[in-house]
Amino acid sequence: MGAYEGAAITVLGKGVHANSTCGGTEQPNCVVLTNSTADCAFQSNFLCAPAHIDGMTFSNSSQGGGGIFLHGWTHYAEVSNNRIHGNGGTLSGGIIVGQPEAAEATFTNGVADPYGWDTNVNIHNNAVTSNVSYGDELNSTTPASAGGAVLCLGSDYYKFNYNWVCGNMSTGDGGGLSHYGYSVGGHIEHNSFLFNQSYNTTITTHGGGVIVQGGPPDGAACEAATVDKDCPQGSPMAPETVWSLTQT
Repeated sequence: MGAYEGAAITVLGKGVHANSTCGGTEQPNCVVLTNSTADCAFQSNFLCAPAHIDGMTFSNSSQGGGGIFLHGWTHYAEVSNNRIHGNGGTLSGGIIVGQPEAAEATFTNGVADPYGWDTNVNIHNNAVTSNVSYGDELNSTTPASAGGAVLCLGSDYYKFNYNWVCGNMSTGDGGGLSHYGYSVGGHIEHNSFLFNQSYNTTITTHGGGVIVQGGPPDGAACEAATVDKDCPQGSPMAPETVWSLTQT
């Protein structure tokens, strides 16, 4: 999960059969689990047994993942009646559904097909307050998304209703809530967005309260043009490799 590790609670679901990949142009190789009796034998198949995170407090998570991170295939998960307060993360500080990196979408009759990675997630009656997204290098235009909650591409048919979203901050786009990338059929209703902010001293940011945006182009996690401290050890642009080359 890279930079998104360290959420106060991380939820992982199983969505495909072994040796199968899904998403965008990779979909022809994809064998998705269903709610059939045979597929319900797989542990963590959320189509058979969805998760419910209810009545808890998540605070002081700062390792990159934020408060609650629903990573993938968390269909029908319900996040309700929680207090998500004072968390920090790279993409978002409070609640994250999915992740923003994906292959190009496939199309049927000129319309992009849903990714279907986290379908029918229901987020309601939560207090999402004083969280911050401080960003990383995965996106090339802005380094982060909403401080409060982010619904990444593939969060099809989500509901974000009756939430109190207050005092969150982002160094990128969207202080309170971000619909980030291509998700179909989502609903944002009956929420309160107060005193949220998107601010960065070096780049233009948008959407202090709510932003609905497409996913920007990905930036390389290991830049080829310069010494990059985030490069894996031994890669061509890792600091110790560059230092070694300059000494020979």
